[in-house]
Amino acid sequence: MIRLPNFHENQEINAVRDEMGAYELGTLRLTRPANSLTMEELNELLGDGIDLPNLDDVKIGADGTIIYKNRRVVLYIRDVALYGNGRARERELPRYHVANCRTLDDMRAQRRFGRYVVAARSTGLFAINQIVKGRDPIRSDERLKICQNCLSRLRFDGFDYDMPSHRKQAIVEQFTLDRFFERYPHDVVSDSNADSELTARLNEYTGDFGLHATATKIRAGYRCEACGVALMERQLQRYLHAHHMNAIKYDNSANNLKALCIRCHAEEPGHAHMKTLPEYRDFITRRA
Repeated sequence: MIRLPNFHENQEINAVRDEMGAYELGTLRLTRPANSLTMEELNELLGDGIDLPNLDDVKIGADGTIIYKNRRVVLYIRDVALYGNGRARERELPRYHVANCRTLDDMRAQRRFGRYVVAARSTGLFAINQIVKGRDPIRSDERLKICQNCLSRLRFDGFDYDMPSHRKQAIVEQFTLDRFFERYPHDVVSDSNADSELTARLNEYTGDFGLHATATKIRAGYRCEACGVALMERQLQRYLHAHHMNAIKYDNSANNLKALCIRCHAEEPGHAHMKTLPEYRDFITRRA
């Protein structure tokens, strides 16, 4: 065992302390932030995962990633019910999630979010309980695939549903959690600088959003990039919107803004309120 020296008896340190006027010695008390993981919880995350008590225990960062306490995590369904014989086939296994995507929005709407657990493995292997009626569950580590809705939400490697199928499949196959956590580090606290997306900046529109919106519509030729409806005429241009694909309202980068007619915009997650607007009803009437 290495014994540390008694710094109270170090003449050089005491001389500096006297020069500073620090005559009284302070005390050091180590504390753990209330919202940080315990070692036991971290071990669980790196193992089979932690069952979600309720949705409030999981936060969504401004970048769309999933956060549990002070860690970015992965969500997946651990208990898989099988209705045949034998082990689960790949198509019967769930996808795992790294972002707040459409699939999770649907699960919230169906109040089925409690089926998920949070985990922090980066190997791509996940603990799965395969459940067949009348039998003991089969516990196995399975290699799951990433949810494509998550890739679309994060625009990971430029993923877009409008891509040809072979390009989308290539991005799915090349995706690894090691690469994901390189881009989005596990430790959320490490991102907490003065202009942190996760802790400081409000998710609100910027003052120059109108300029970016106009540029987006011009690039699209004043056509909806979802349904293709043409809205070039001046009286129709108000029905064309610039949509933030990653839901970060201050991210006005060109690859994050998409020109959508008000009808297609209202179909995006979290935008159903647009269907109550007079402009929406006017547009639907015009298109009828």
